[in-house]
Amino acid sequence: MAGKITNSIRKLKASSLIEITVAMVIITFIFTMAFSIYVRVIASDLSISEFKMVKKLDQLSWESKRDKRFISEDIIENNYTIEKKITTDSSNSKLLLMELTAYDQDQKIVAQKKELIIE
Repeated sequence: MAGKITNSIRKLKASSLIEITVAMVIITFIFTMAFSIYVRVIASDLSISEFKMVKKLDQLSWESKRDKRFISEDIIENNYTIEKKITTDSSNSKLLLMELTAYDQDQKIVAQKKELIIE
């Protein structure tokens, strides 16, 4: 029995340098592809948060018009600051410009919305 084990061990061939190099190239290629997919997923997370803020600005705009709340104010929402600015037209007092701007924690603009409102 011991003789069979040693015979099978002796018959194993070692990998050549070319085979090892080819395997390393394939593994490196797979890791590169996986890393690029990971980076895309992480980058898309930012666009998802921007999309959510655009929808939040749409909601605030709709609520302001529904409640006829046309005052300038700052709103803090989930680590974002939303600045609502209302200005009236000098020639027509019934024409309002509502500007909504969302800032992140670093005060970088994430989303903006401008809308003309007739009172």
